[in-house]
Amino acid sequence: MIYRTAMRVGDEKDPDEADTVGATTLRKEHIKLTENTIEFDFLGKDGVRWTETIPAEGQDKQFHDNLKEFVSNKKENEEIFDGISSRHVNAYYSTIVKGLSAKVFRTYLASSVVSKNLRDHDNIKSESDMKKLFHAKSANLDAAIMCNHKRTIPKNFEASLQKKKDTLKNVEKAKPWEKSEDLLKKAESKITKTEKQKEQQKERIKKIKNVIRKRKAKHVERIEKLELQINLTEKTRDYNLGTSLRNYIDPRIFKTWTDEVGAEWEKLYTSALQKKFLWVKNTNAKWSQVSKEY
Repeated sequence: MIYRTAMRVGDEKDPDEADTVGATTLRKEHIKLTENTIEFDFLGKDGVRWTETIPAEGQDKQFHDNLKEFVSNKKENEEIFDGISSRHVNAYYSTIVKGLSAKVFRTYLASSVVSKNLRDHDNIKSESDMKKLFHAKSANLDAAIMCNHKRTIPKNFEASLQKKKDTLKNVEKAKPWEKSEDLLKKAESKITKTEKQKEQQKERIKKIKNVIRKRKAKHVERIEKLELQINLTEKTRDYNLGTSLRNYIDPRIFKTWTDEVGAEWEKLYTSALQKKFLWVKNTNAKWSQVSKEY
C-alpha cells in the first residue's frame, strides 16, 4: 500500500495532534472497496484530506483482495492493520534492504515520478529558459501530487490569477514594433541622390528591420512566459511544491537535467535550499546516469 500510494507510515504524530492517520493507522471507515476500485478518504498529516482511487487491475487486484480480507469482520472504527506500527514496518523493510524505511519509499517514489517526467523532456536545448523551467516545475508538481502536499488556496489567488490573465490580454494586443515600422516606411520612401546616401539608406533600413525582428521575437517570448506562468499558477493552486523539493526529490535529478538541457539549476531552488544542497554542485554525475537510478 505504501509503495502504491506513497502514503505516510501513519503513527509518527504528536499526541495532541488531530485525528490524522496513515498506512498503519488506517481504519475500516477510511477505505471503500467496490468490485473494481479501492477508494481512500482520510485526514493525513497536518489535517490535509487524502483522497485517492486505485483501479483493482493487474497486481492491484491482489491488493484489493488482500484489503477486503483485512477489513472483513471489523467495525468501521477499528484499525485495518491492528497491532502494526511504523517500527514493525521499518524493521521489515530493513530485512529487504538495509536502511530502507517508509520515508525512503516516499523519497524514491517522488524522485521516480520527477525523473520519469523529465526523461520525456530531456531533448529541449533549443527551447526557451522559461519553457525549460516550466517542465521542471511540472515534474515537481507531479511529486507534490503523489505525496499529497496540499496547501490552503491563498485568499487573493483568484484576483492574482485574473491580473495575470489581464496582463496577457494587454500584451497580446500590443504591437511594440509599430513605431519602428513607421520609421521603416519613411526610410524606404526617402529619395536618395548620391551613392553614399543610398548606402546610408540601405544600412538604416537594415537596422530598422533588425529592431522590428527583435521586438517581435521578444513579444512572442513575453506572451509565452505569461501563458506558462498562468498555466503553472492554475495547476499549483492548491499544491505546495516546496515540501517535495526540500525533502523528497533527489537534487541530483534537477541538477543533472538542467545541465543536460542548458537551464539554471539555481532558479528552481531558494537560496536556503541551494545552501542545503550545495554538495550537489560537486558531484560528477550525468543525467544519463542519474535518470536510470529511478
